[in-house]
Amino acid sequence: RQACPGRVIMPGAGSSTLRLMPRSPGGPMAAARRLRGRNPAVGHQPLTTCSRKRSTAAKCPAQSGARQPRSLSSCAARIALPSALIAKTAATGADLVVGYAGGLVPEKGIDIVLRAAALCNECLSDRLSPANSACHVVIAGEGSEQPNLEQLAEAVGLVGCVTFAGRIGSTEMPAFYNAIDVLVLPSRTTSTWKEQFGRVLIEAMACSVPVIGSDSGEIPNVIGDAGWIFPQGDAPALAGCLAQLARNPNLRTELGDRGRQRVLARYTHRQIALAIYNVYQQVLDAERSHALELDV
Repeated sequence: RQACPGRVIMPGAGSSTLRLMPRSPGGPMAAARRLRGRNPAVGHQPLTTCSRKRSTAAKCPAQSGARQPRSLSSCAARIALPSALIAKTAATGADLVVGYAGGLVPEKGIDIVLRAAALCNECLSDRLSPANSACHVVIAGEGSEQPNLEQLAEAVGLVGCVTFAGRIGSTEMPAFYNAIDVLVLPSRTTSTWKEQFGRVLIEAMACSVPVIGSDSGEIPNVIGDAGWIFPQGDAPALAGCLAQLARNPNLRTELGDRGRQRVLARYTHRQIALAIYNVYQQVLDAERSHALELDV
């Protein structure tokens, strides 16, 4: 398992199943030229459902020194259609399009993504023009937290750097994944809940999209060594991950390829069926051994 740079997180392993949709090269810019809709790459039936207070000069988590926030002009955007979403993310000029998909509720930790993106933008502001940003965040989903998230985006200086895409249909999710450069699942454990699996991680990895997750629940086990893990609630740690990916497209490609290989090895229908079969086989073998002992 790879933790976010400078962080050490415990190992694990996990499994599930999902749609397999390869990601075309070129990221959102190439996607703007053509809405990608490839067939699954393997022969299995796809599924149908497929904080700390920020100062005006927050210290960059990935390098020494502080950066002043840049001036951004437009308001947080709302958008519905994946084709329009792809075109919009390509037009932002951001180095890194950061995606989240799921419910907009407190335990999902979307506020951590916004704080981390703001820190990353400050960290890399010296290498960008005032019209561009290092990170543009695309949030797919609905929930009670959206008004609070919109206010937070404005408060941390992400005006114009966040797109609230609303609820996206399952058949359109491959287009969403192809519109982003990295998927983040920043769940935070509560007294009554922790992340049980994180299906969006598998879907993103199937599309060769790098994934970053918190250490809540099963997230580290699902990602394995195919992505990065950060301590839940740690916005500076997540910002460090985003900054590295924003500066290094080759690293994004490497992590994306690693994630897709993990999906093919563990999460296809065939692999899940085989794992279940092996469990039953072990139970039957144990029963037979027990029966033989009784006969003796």
